[in-house]
Amino acid sequence: MTLGTLFAFPAAAAAAYLSTNIDGFALLMDFSVNERYRASEIAAGQLASVGIQLAASIAIMNLGGLGDAPFIGLAGIVPLAAGLRRIVAGLGGRALAEAPPRALRQRVSHGAVERLALVTTIATCGAIDNVLVYAGLFVGHGAADLACASMVFAAMALSSCALAFIAARSRISLRGLRTAATRIAPIMTTAVGAALLIRFGTFEWIWSLA
Repeated sequence: MTLGTLFAFPAAAAAAYLSTNIDGFALLMDFSVNERYRASEIAAGQLASVGIQLAASIAIMNLGGLGDAPFIGLAGIVPLAAGLRRIVAGLGGRALAEAPPRALRQRVSHGAVERLALVTTIATCGAIDNVLVYAGLFVGHGAADLACASMVFAAMALSSCALAFIAARSRISLRGLRTAATRIAPIMTTAVGAALLIRFGTFEWIWSLA
């Protein structure tokens, strides 16, 4: 086995992750600009989502025939609703950001499990296209390659979380960038959900059932 062959699949896995997670980074920014979410909660939710995506990809690879099912696009309702809610609640979000540190810490100390679950749910529902790409990538590969892909995805997910957190909340981030992220991220989250509904023809499918 040559060195090129050894690194071919990890490189393909990394390319697949990067190509399918541009919108996922927008979702990450949406959480990162919200100070109610701890970095650990966002990272844990992302890792849980990666695990779910891997499991779903392997299942689709083994079952087949689900790639164009219009009902899959229903998952887009979750990020669509979350994004719209954040847009509507923009004034409330600013009020929270301007709250005294002690009051903010008291609010953050409760509901960690719920926040982690929400990160996992939205990240997973926004990654339906990712799952289909990964399923195609995994075809013909054994357990060792799947384990390798898992490590690549986990490392890249954590790197994305760190980058989003630095951009949104660290002391070295630019105030203008944080402000832009706060305003744009909910719109991107909404767009991710709408794109899934359009991508799978879910609107037409729902209309046909009416």
